[in-house]
Amino acid sequence: MGHSKWIVRDCGYDIQALLKQESVFSTSNGYLGVRGNFEEGCGENEKTIRGAYLNGCYDITGVDYDEKLFGFPEQKQTIINIHDFQTVYLSVGEEPFDLSTGRIIRFERILDMQKGIVTRAIEWESPSGKRVRIDIRRMASLAVRELFVIDYRVTPLNFSGSMHFVSEAKADVLSYCDSDDPRTKSCPEINLRFVGGDIYDGILYLESETISSKIGLACAVTHTLNKKADFSYERNGMTVGAGVQVHAEEDEEIRLVKYVHCLDGEMGRLKNKALSLAVAHTGYIDVLYGKQRAYLDARWAMADISIDSDDDMDVSLRYCVYQMICQAALCDHSIPAKGLSGEGYEGHYFWDTEVFIHPFYELTDPERARELILFRHSILDDARQNARRLGHASGAAYPWRTISGSECSTFFPAGSAQYHINADIAYALIHYYSVTGDEEILLNEGAEILFETARLWMELGHFQEGVFRIDTVTGPDEYTAMVDNNYYTNIMARHNLKWAAKVYRMLTERHDHSLIERIGLSVEEVEAFEKAGEDMYLPYDDRLGITPQDDSFLKKKRWDLAGTPADHFPLLLHYHPLVLYRHQVCKQADALLAHYLFPRDHDKDMMARSYEYYEQITTHDSTLSVGVFSILAARLRQTEKAYEYFRRTVRVDLDDTHGNTKDGLHMANMGGSYLCVVGGFAGLAIDDAGLELSPVLPDAWRSYRFRFKYRESVFEILVTKDGTEITRIEGDPVEIKVHGEVKMY
Repeated sequence: MGHSKWIVRDCGYDIQALLKQESVFSTSNGYLGVRGNFEEGCGENEKTIRGAYLNGCYDITGVDYDEKLFGFPEQKQTIINIHDFQTVYLSVGEEPFDLSTGRIIRFERILDMQKGIVTRAIEWESPSGKRVRIDIRRMASLAVRELFVIDYRVTPLNFSGSMHFVSEAKADVLSYCDSDDPRTKSCPEINLRFVGGDIYDGILYLESETISSKIGLACAVTHTLNKKADFSYERNGMTVGAGVQVHAEEDEEIRLVKYVHCLDGEMGRLKNKALSLAVAHTGYIDVLYGKQRAYLDARWAMADISIDSDDDMDVSLRYCVYQMICQAALCDHSIPAKGLSGEGYEGHYFWDTEVFIHPFYELTDPERARELILFRHSILDDARQNARRLGHASGAAYPWRTISGSECSTFFPAGSAQYHINADIAYALIHYYSVTGDEEILLNEGAEILFETARLWMELGHFQEGVFRIDTVTGPDEYTAMVDNNYYTNIMARHNLKWAAKVYRMLTERHDHSLIERIGLSVEEVEAFEKAGEDMYLPYDDRLGITPQDDSFLKKKRWDLAGTPADHFPLLLHYHPLVLYRHQVCKQADALLAHYLFPRDHDKDMMARSYEYYEQITTHDSTLSVGVFSILAARLRQTEKAYEYFRRTVRVDLDDTHGNTKDGLHMANMGGSYLCVVGGFAGLAIDDAGLELSPVLPDAWRSYRFRFKYRESVFEILVTKDGTEITRIEGDPVEIKVHGEVKMY
């Protein structure tokens, strides 16, 4: 895959890579996401996952169990494939444009990360010898959240003659499935009930409703052509279409622009809004391009990380940052594990967002980070209900997988048992407060989250022999389930409990008792929070001098990673969970993740010993893993090891290293890629004690530069072989500790 500073380019038509490239060249604005499918479709023997999605638009499906026990989820939510509006057929004379016929002279796919546009550039010769240049530009608008545009340009190169376009939108769609992969849906489903379709003054219109969740969907499509010609329109069942034929002179560019507006909402109120949107934006393509560039210019000014090197890390990291910018730009929910680039993990929100993605927004777009916290608060009542389903008399248990708030995980050992998601959400809130100083959200919505999640820990844990224990949970390492005193879970719960008590005191000192009274929080409960936090049991192994992952982990037999066939990874696709559970093997960073999140709480020598130990038994079968190993290696001054792990992190989707990019991009890994530089190489750590940097520079780089916002100040960090330069771009001076020395910058 070729590249320049702001361009990701794929040269050559590779049938084997089509599914991967559909994800890599997908477009999204956080509300609407469209896979990078071919407008003309694919050949009979070419696999494709044709899809478009709206964030938070889901259907409900029942869950069938052969042996259903108490409290198991009876339903789950699944993101749906909305109307298919990508189709544009081109005929050159009487010959249809088809990459499987004729001759491909040139084929390129290009993502311009400054313009926010994906282009497919083709030179094609028809079976009869007519050559055309085709440039197809696609954009999910960052100015109008409902809008997706296809800008289709054709130029005849060795003839003059007719061009015929047919543009369609259809409501007859299916979701994607793969019964052999637990990370995708196991069976295809029809999730839409067709309500109707018609043509209104040149606007193609479709309306459907999700079958069980009863969410309305509308799609309005309009067209413009740069040459005078009459469109014809047709409705055929669940498909509406527009056709136009035009004569083109040799070297004359014909430009068809397709404007697609998609929206969801209450049935009966969609049509007028959809038709109004279609009228408002049709014909303004160049204005929309300008707004796209302006939005990205503003975001890149804060979010870009510039690496001066001879490797490809600069553009690879920029691709990750670009996706994080776009996948949350206009969203009003959370960020699915795959963004809106595919149907992997069924569009569910996980802990991924809070731990791996949230820091990016805290540092570069705090308003977006705030909105993500408010979303978690909006489903707090669902979390309370989930706690009751799990048998807890009080508190809130955030679902492991969800879209609208209810638990969608049907495999509780690696789902509901991962109670750490409660503390992950609390950690994101607290870290956001440490970065921004936003007391308003901390003492209102944030306080309610902290109190209810703290209550859950008191329900879940218990005192024994003077310490507070948390039994029968699963930590981040899903190859080790249902254990006692998972180190990561316990230290995160401690943080959650201590901050709940701290925020309670902040409220009472302000004589603000409204929330406390509304949820019935007592002084005795808060005192119990503090005691549990102070007496939290954190496992430590004196013999090895490391933090054991849990009470039993170090007693298990080690998995023979060296003797495992290469084609048996990831292990979860080749071994029964029980086989994995009884071995000492890690899917991803677990105890080491706690070392990264709480750097002040861990001695460097102990961290180094733990790192060396877990490195030998971790498969990195999860894309969340290698980034954490890179960050910790950098903090331990193992810079070249950190660099190699970073290379693996930042190329996960561009190189499809895990073989499932076809199901969508790995958003948390992209957040991890950003953190490798900012939290790893730069060593940026922020908590209530302040701001600290401890930069290192990989040998392969001459320098790296990035910006971040702390409170009301913006700083630029430049790390070179000569040292670290800190420039305050705006705001008041702030104390920063650099390599242990505190200065005012």
